[in-house]
Amino acid sequence: MGQQEATIQGNDNNILIRQGWSTTDTDKNQIDLSVTGDNNSLQLNQSVSVTGASTLSTNGHYQLAAVAGSYNSLITQQTNTGVSGGHYLETNISGNNNIVKEYQMDNSGKLMFTQINGSNNTVTATQKGTGGHYLDLTLNGDGHTANVTQQGALGNKATVSLTNAGGAVNFTLIQNGTTSGQVYSLQQSCTTPAGCSV
Repeated sequence: MGQQEATIQGNDNNILIRQGWSTTDTDKNQIDLSVTGDNNSLQLNQSVSVTGASTLSTNGHYQLAAVAGSYNSLITQQTNTGVSGGHYLETNISGNNNIVKEYQMDNSGKLMFTQINGSNNTVTATQKGTGGHYLDLTLNGDGHTANVTQQGALGNKATVSLTNAGGAVNFTLIQNGTTSGQVYSLQQSCTTPAGCSV
């Protein structure tokens, strides 16, 4: 159970990695982490909740997070308690003052890709429920705020690309489908200095 690879350069990094330690946990968890910069705070959980409690997961998780810059805060959590599928999460951050919180919970395989370039971005992406959800989020520029929630028994899909072309973007997406999977795709380039909202 569990495989961890970490390459950390810089000072004042606070990194906590939990994968699960229960005897009934037969996961093949893997975390590949690379951090370059100072004062980054990262917490990575897979079959363990953010409080440190084991979820008795029996699914495989894979997680890749690469952070370059300073004053980034990253919290990711992949948990489930069933045997129907594993999670996959990949997050790439380049820039400063980013706050990223990403959760994938419950059964069924879920995918989440997040790429952030720039500074002062705030991203909260949550995929939960028993549905196999998909999310691809890309932020470029400064001052973006994005909140994404996908939940339900059926798989929801979302592809979002936001680019700062002179103004920040405030984006919120909630897909909560129980009768059919929800599909959403957005690409926006904000040129308004006051910012754009969706």
